[in-house]
Amino acid sequence: MVRVRKKHLSWLYQEKARLEKINNCLFEINDYHTQREAELEENFKKLMNYTNEILALHKKMIEDYENMMENHENIMKDCENMMPEKGRFWSSLCHLFVTKKNKALI
Repeated sequence: MVRVRKKHLSWLYQEKARLEKINNCLFEINDYHTQREAELEENFKKLMNYTNEILALHKKMIEDYENMMENHENIMKDCENMMPEKGRFWSSLCHLFVTKKNKALI
């Protein structure tokens, strides 16, 4: 067994206490970063879900718009086929019908 001077032993205990304090601080910092990482991961998943919902709604809006335009073209073709001459009663009536239908769809 080796004898250690009291002054040196006292310094070793002080150093141990200082390092334990630093170690505890590092554990707290690590714990905070772990919690923050979990929170960010959860928020990222929510953000991805919202993004997918937005993309699905956008796709549906585009499809609805394309269907509306297709219906508009079909109605205009039907009106052109019924019109004896352009600029007369039938074109005014068809224009009124198409305008009312589009306003109702919007």
